Amino acid sequence: MTASERSGVRVVTKPYAVAVGAKRARHAGEDEAGGSAAPKGRSARGDGAVSGAEGALDGAANKATLVKVLVIDDHVMLAESIARILGAEEDMEVVGVAANSADGVRLATETMPDVVVADYQLPDATGAVTATSIRALNPEIKVLILTGHGDDRLLADALEAGCSGFLTKDKAVDELVVAVRQVHAGEVYILPNMLAGLLPRLHRSHRGLGSDLTPREMEVLKLLGEGATNQAIADRLYLSLHTVRHHVQSVLTKLNAHSKLEAVVIATREGLIEASS
Repeated sequence: MTASERSGVRVVTKPYAVAVGAKRARHAGEDEAGGSAAPKGRSARGDGAVSGAEGALDGAANKATLVKVLVIDDHVMLAESIARILGAEEDMEVVGVAANSADGVRLATETMPDVVVADYQLPDATGAVTATSIRALNPEIKVLILTGHGDDRLLADALEAGCSGFLTKDKAVDELVVAVRQVHAGEVYILPNMLAGLLPRLHRSHRGLGSDLTPREMEVLKLLGEGATNQAIADRLYLSLHTVRHHVQSVLTKLNAHSKLEAVVIATREGLIEASS
């Protein structure tokens, strides 16, 4: 019995192992079946040392491209279901499932996920507190909040903690998959009706917030408000993706925002941009 089991907390690290294992086996089978035939004069197995090294490199490359996801929810059945669904996606790997904030932060420390999918109402902390602790480990980790209801105050707290998106539990599974990919790509995920409710809830930081934005940064900010991705902004403004990322980071700094989502909300509240319909 593990320490977590003795304390009454169940931490599941591989409930999705069958799905993930089958996915990797399928990739391996495809490679052997017809994806890459052995050259003439060489057996299908080839030189063991060379093929083994190549296989290791290919495996490492495939693993590196997977989005690592950590799920935190005290409803174990729901958490394991989410883990299985996301783990079955070709581009995702679920690295752990935790039933409370403390274990979620511990697993985040051990696995350094790309995206954390967390319930807002956890037994020992809110999703906002959990997000703050996890992002303190690595601010590049994206946090997607799942909530049973879109309470504006709870969402505002999570937003100010640097969360990248919100999804209510009454949405379809496909939306969760899209949301994970979107926040991993550095974008935001929030429904327009939630955004409208957040505007009056955020605390005002200073007067004249955003007054030092350059004309180009204002253009970037307006496009962010329209929901444009970095690549779409680059295409619209004829800029390199690197330059757009630089402008986005400058906008976040000047608006004292933790994420693009918070920047858009602050800019709308301050009258810098109009709320998108």
